Amino acid sequence: MTTNYLMKQFSTLYRLLFVSLFCFFALVLKAEVITGNCGETLYWSFDSETGHLEITGSGKMNLTKYSAWNKKNLTISSVTFPDSITSIDLYAFEEQEITELVIPASVEKFGLGAFINMQSLQRFTYERIGYADSEYDILHNCRNLRYFQGISRMLSYNDNIDTIIVTYGAAINSWFGPTYIDNTHAYDTRLTGKYDETPKAIRTYLFPSELEVIGNFYLCNAPELAGITIPMNVRSIGKGAFMNCTSLDSLVFLGDTIETIADSAFYNCANLAYIRLQDTIPPTIYETTFYNVDRSIPVYIPQNSKDRYLQAPYWSEFTNYIEPWAYDFQVDSICYNITSDTTVEVTSSVASPWNGTNYPNLTIATIPCTVTYNDTTYNVISVGDSAFAYCPSLTSITIPNSVTSIGDSAFINCFGLTSVTCEATTPPVLGSNAFDNVSTSIPVYVPCGAISDYQSAEGWSHFTNFQCLNDTEIDVEDIIFDSPKSSTQKLLRNGQLLILRAGKTYNTLGVPLNTK
Repeated sequence: MTTNYLMKQFSTLYRLLFVSLFCFFALVLKAEVITGNCGETLYWSFDSETGHLEITGSGKMNLTKYSAWNKKNLTISSVTFPDSITSIDLYAFEEQEITELVIPASVEKFGLGAFINMQSLQRFTYERIGYADSEYDILHNCRNLRYFQGISRMLSYNDNIDTIIVTYGAAINSWFGPTYIDNTHAYDTRLTGKYDETPKAIRTYLFPSELEVIGNFYLCNAPELAGITIPMNVRSIGKGAFMNCTSLDSLVFLGDTIETIADSAFYNCANLAYIRLQDTIPPTIYETTFYNVDRSIPVYIPQNSKDRYLQAPYWSEFTNYIEPWAYDFQVDSICYNITSDTTVEVTSSVASPWNGTNYPNLTIATIPCTVTYNDTTYNVISVGDSAFAYCPSLTSITIPNSVTSIGDSAFINCFGLTSVTCEATTPPVLGSNAFDNVSTSIPVYVPCGAISDYQSAEGWSHFTNFQCLNDTEIDVEDIIFDSPKSSTQKLLRNGQLLILRAGKTYNTLGVPLNTK
């Protein structure tokens, strides 16, 4: 064996060893975890492989610009916060590549520029409802933001944002900042937006519930805005507030406090399909308040107030007033309108539609396939517009296989819903905003063979958690409605009608259910 051969072998071995060591250290470096403090009792840990930053501990964040992860030039793609963190410091996440932020309700303060220039950010959710100490425009230049939930002063102008849910405050892009009733009042009461800075892509906007005044030109020139719900306490709407919102198809007033709707407030809202009011005394409007709005659209008003509207200036121009308190009959807390000799539609309750008191104590609702009134049995074929809208206590709804359509805003803002059961093999046709602001991740129980149809059906497709009806374990309360001698007995489970036959339990479709 020659010396040259041995040297070649050694060289090859050396190279292999070098490469192996290089790969090993590269792997170690790739998976490096960097840690540090970001407050007296607040800590951070960064995984260099995943780009994830985890903050643990409790209390205030205590940073200076270019300290902690900023100073180390770390590129953060995601972050999680503990429920015990109380502040996020100035410039904490400036220019980071995070796509979604969920800020816990425990955070009470935000520093200057906390989320400035985050070009990758698409969703921002601040879970706190109520006051927090926040600098203005902490989301400045987050140009790809699509969804915002939080305090209005956080939000800067963004042309691409689709959904805005204001949980506190009301001064987005304001000239003068928020105004307060007095020093103890916890909520902003006025919207004063800039005429030319309404997000053009905005489709959904929810106002803070304590709002009292909507200022001039606040959401004007928003061509994608689909519907507006005015909170309970609003007294006035300013000049041009929703002017040129050409996609606006619904206007719902939850309270009876509205006094004035100013000039051009709904100017050129040509696609407005209906208006719902609870005021028995018509609010003051002007010649141009509803300029270029079809005067034949339905205007829903309280019972026995039609004459007042027909005599009121400019309201008298509308020709299709409907008093929706009326309904044909009520069975088991659900109201129905007769639509033919054999069919009915679930409609709004007589109590106080659209303000959360339709069914004030209703938690579980089961719509039957048929209902009997005055010795006549009717098929329940539809759920009407706004039938369960703003029902905060509702946690589950069962829709029978007889229902073929569900109206506009039927379950809008039913935030408490934790499940939906729809027994129809063909997905019922959904009206606009039928399940708006209902969590898309709640289980939706449908017939097994129909899951793919629901997943592709318009409106239903935004739900992400479809499950088979017959795969669901069900607790059955042994309440027998039929005679014990009957071979087929009816049971009740949380308001849902089930069938007991030969020791087995079935739903109303005849699908066997696993029970426990």
